[in-house]
Amino acid sequence: MNAGVRALLLQAGLPTDWFPAAARYYALARNLTWKHDGPSGKKTAYEARFGRAWDKSVPPFGSGVIVFNDGHAKFEPSGRAAIVVGLVLTHDHHMNLEVVLLDDLRMDAAKPVLEWKILDHSLPAKSLRLRPTYEDQTEHLHFGQFATGDEEVSAEIRYCARCSRPEPGVVRCDKCRFGAAARSRHVCAWTEAEDAAIRSGKELFVPRWQTVVGSHPDVFKLNFRSGKDVRARAVNLKLVKEPREQPQLEISTIELEIDALDENPECLVTEAIPAAAAMKTPDGRAALEKEMKTLSESGTLKLENVIQREDAAALKDARFVKLKPIFGVKNSELPPEHHKTKCRVVAQGCIVADASKRRVMDSEFSFDKPAGIVAMRMAMSAAILENGREAEGVFFDIDGAYLHAPLKGPPVYGYVRELAGILKGHAAEKCKRINEPVVKIERALYGLKRSASDFSHFARDKLVSIGWLESSSDRNLYSKKEKGGWVTYLVLYVDDGAIFGRSDAAARAMEEIPGLFEISKTSQLSAASKEQPVLYLGINIYPEGNAAAWVLDMEANDTMVATKAPESRQRSTPMSRRVEAVESLHKQACSEEHRSTIGQLLWLTRTTRPDLAHAVFQIARHVDRWTSDAERALTEVLKYLVKHTSVALRYTIPIKDTDSGIHLEAHCDADFHADGSTSGYVLFFKEPTENTRHSVDWGSRRQRRTVASTAEVEIVAMHDVTQLCVFPAATFISELGEWPAVRILAGNETALKAVARGFSDKLLYVNKTQRISIKWLHELSADELVGFEYVATRAKQADALTKPTSADVFRKTLHSWGLSQERDERAIAIAYSSEAVKNYNNDHFITEDRRQHALSLWNTLSFASMRAEMGENPRAAEVIEALVTRAHAIQKQLSKEYQSDTLLRDCLARSVQGESFAA
Repeated sequence: MNAGVRALLLQAGLPTDWFPAAARYYALARNLTWKHDGPSGKKTAYEARFGRAWDKSVPPFGSGVIVFNDGHAKFEPSGRAAIVVGLVLTHDHHMNLEVVLLDDLRMDAAKPVLEWKILDHSLPAKSLRLRPTYEDQTEHLHFGQFATGDEEVSAEIRYCARCSRPEPGVVRCDKCRFGAAARSRHVCAWTEAEDAAIRSGKELFVPRWQTVVGSHPDVFKLNFRSGKDVRARAVNLKLVKEPREQPQLEISTIELEIDALDENPECLVTEAIPAAAAMKTPDGRAALEKEMKTLSESGTLKLENVIQREDAAALKDARFVKLKPIFGVKNSELPPEHHKTKCRVVAQGCIVADASKRRVMDSEFSFDKPAGIVAMRMAMSAAILENGREAEGVFFDIDGAYLHAPLKGPPVYGYVRELAGILKGHAAEKCKRINEPVVKIERALYGLKRSASDFSHFARDKLVSIGWLESSSDRNLYSKKEKGGWVTYLVLYVDDGAIFGRSDAAARAMEEIPGLFEISKTSQLSAASKEQPVLYLGINIYPEGNAAAWVLDMEANDTMVATKAPESRQRSTPMSRRVEAVESLHKQACSEEHRSTIGQLLWLTRTTRPDLAHAVFQIARHVDRWTSDAERALTEVLKYLVKHTSVALRYTIPIKDTDSGIHLEAHCDADFHADGSTSGYVLFFKEPTENTRHSVDWGSRRQRRTVASTAEVEIVAMHDVTQLCVFPAATFISELGEWPAVRILAGNETALKAVARGFSDKLLYVNKTQRISIKWLHELSADELVGFEYVATRAKQADALTKPTSADVFRKTLHSWGLSQERDERAIAIAYSSEAVKNYNNDHFITEDRRQHALSLWNTLSFASMRAEMGENPRAAEVIEALVTRAHAIQKQLSKEYQSDTLLRDCLARSVQGESFAA
């Protein structure tokens, strides 16, 4: 079959990436047309199965066809050119084709068609020269025979003696030497031509190493070199520095420096390793024995009850899966002394067989998704705003989370032959006597499709039984009202749990959890610090030194991603201009290295970095259609991240406990563009009396359809933020109280007037084209569930989520979101020289009036600080430093363009009630 599929690819002019499609075509075409000897003579497989011969023609693989273009305009042709990549046989013995359009040659773009017209003797992909040079070297071989290492096809090319892949010399490839689990690419010595190409490419394309590979395809592709290989070779040739040898970067106007990479930044990266290699090490064997002990003690696998497969097959609806150990090295990004080998025995749930060894579909069950990051931020913000300085967070890990829940559905048995080598005692002897030993899976084992759902339902029933109320906005978010009226919140993300509330209530709630689950590790937020933070879902959470805020950062992950940035000038904004889509016949996906980097950036964006949202979401849309413009945008984001690795999300703690409730304030905006408009939003939980607010949700997304006006694009953005963001958050707040006050601020007066009337004669079509309802928004406003208000351009706070902005506007937006950088806090902590204060105020405050009032306040505090130092009064100095930090926080929270310094002093007086110092 392998030889036949290779022949199809060569005939069609398609590269080996299309091997799966060609294999499916080959199998079905052979069953339809290839006769072979059987009990009743020569028949095709189709004829033997259905009793009738196939009498229709089969279009060749890769042949050109014309298919109907259902989206053509009035004066455009009704047909589009495509190529055949598959066959689809219907139940009534008709054949449809699976085709790919010529202007979108991707396997993911394959679609079935019912009508087509064959182009005679046409193989369109052949003329596009999609096959690399090293694949075309095998054209002269007879298909049906593999090339051998002893057969010299050309002066330069030899073939692996076992897998027939081309490689220089006689060195076998990794796949043949180490088995299928090893890397399939070849490891060969570097040639002089490759070194010369690296030297020339380094001057033109660095740091885009994959571009260096693409610029010399005949040199690098022959040895299967990747961008990572080329960079590693460049390091060996001393053309570039080691990745960790980054110079110190000046990131502040007050000459503060930070290291580009900490000595050991813990990012919790786990690298999977082959089971065979892990079992040769003592750590690997110990990890597997520990995992098997856990499964046995929890009752998941009762290995003493191993039975013959035939006996288990006699049970009604019995299912069978394979059990396999998966090994990984935790903290793999750190030096070897920090590595820790982990093992997890999982079920191969993608292949489930019945008693007759045929694959079956899993029984139906209700899917249950885990809690989102937004749920954690909402619970944390609500606890802070309701409890002030009495707020506390308690975090816990559930040992073997899934194993707590009984496995529901039909009985499932796992094959234990692969695990027999580590069994001991009676179980080992029993496995040796049984030909095909299986054991019943009693609990929700990792790998089975329904395990996550079974555990979620189990955990929910347990928590509800002790008084927790399940939230309608997120089924893994819970709340409980205490006797004093205080509310405690619990978030459960599989095995990671967090409790937020008043300190005494959170402690009492934590005391109940060990009665439900096995808990071995807990941590309190009040005992954490920046040096030793609480780690929850990869996020570092800790209180500020003066307990003025809770901080969420991922600095280690930021720094790790930032090391991929080129060694050039840093940026103050993530993106200079939007990524333009380019229509091309040759669409190319980005490299694996870029795809990994974008995945890391997406995780940072969803956790603590809304400043990256617009740029990263723009880039992520182009991973399968990579262009030089997308490459430029990714480079800009990395340059920005180098300068802003220490940016953190701060949740400011109110000065006093609040009883005015939590208000919701959402800012939405949209960028009108002919190629696709962009919506952006940011949602705040707000304490109205002190104007303290926290960013709990944000997003940037491309609108589904093309719009005709700015009013339409704004209404779509308002509808999306109301439906997908505001209502889940407001529902969460209202479950133990009243519906909160909700404000949605937009910057288009025409759209707001249409919502106020509930009708627009110029936007009658949006119900059909956009699937939104202006009348629904109007009814929400009329019922006082949501208030829609106008916001001036200079006060917009979602602008940076829809379009690139200038550095000063972007910096202002970041502060309004609650983002801060460590160097800002250090700048405040230095001696308050008049020049430093003046520069700081000019950078961070908008109007001249506000700058003058801020300077007046800073000068007063600076003079008091000097007097305290001269009088050697450390207590007074501590109080003044607390005042400085509080003044900084209050200045950032001002919502108006002008506020008097009297108000600031009143706020400061309330923040230090009971404190006194010598003036």
